[in-house]
Amino acid sequence: GEVVPVSPGSDTILEFKVPASANPVFETGLDIEVQSPGSFYLDYLSWSGEPEVVLTRPPHKGTMWRRAWVNATDNFNSWQEPYRLVQNEGTGLLIQGTREWQNYQVTADITPHLAKRAGIAARVQGLKRYYGFLLADNQKLQLVRMLNQPTLLAECDFEWQLGTSYEMSLMVKGSELRAMINGDILLEFEDPVTDLCDGSIALIIEEGRSATQSVSIQPVGD
Repeated sequence: GEVVPVSPGSDTILEFKVPASANPVFETGLDIEVQSPGSFYLDYLSWSGEPEVVLTRPPHKGTMWRRAWVNATDNFNSWQEPYRLVQNEGTGLLIQGTREWQNYQVTADITPHLAKRAGIAARVQGLKRYYGFLLADNQKLQLVRMLNQPTLLAECDFEWQLGTSYEMSLMVKGSELRAMINGDILLEFEDPVTDLCDGSIALIIEEGRSATQSVSIQPVGD
């Protein structure tokens, strides 16, 4: 925590950055130490901004951490990798976050196993609303906008292999989209559509299996 002195009769705005080690946050509040009798009024308590966090299996043997994810896949288990996803038909998403997230970069190691497409998503607002960065089965990298129907925004050739891990990053900042593999920028797009201005992150799997060890989210400033 942080100790902040407050003068009697004054209006004070307190700000505190939640440390990355506080994951997940169970509860929050103020600890007030009064030097003399009087009244204290709290106008409001809120939070804002994007997180700076790494999501993976915790060191303990518990399983409650899995419930922080919204599972929209046919199968999500953590027997070996923290995130092993299976989708038998169509596209499955494993989602975490809130609509308040706007400008950030999501990074995850993606290992496709017999998958038609696999990758990551940003600004997820539902199963049919997100930006996706995908390893596609025709040896392509694809940057897509899903708004009820998919729109291919950009693609390039990329010789990826089943069973090989790729560090995939997708940055969203305003209308700017930037997709990276192992830190190299391979796809960029300036999207004039404003429907997807905020949202969660997700792992994506289409008709197959994929594995991930960790997912990180970092805010992107102005």
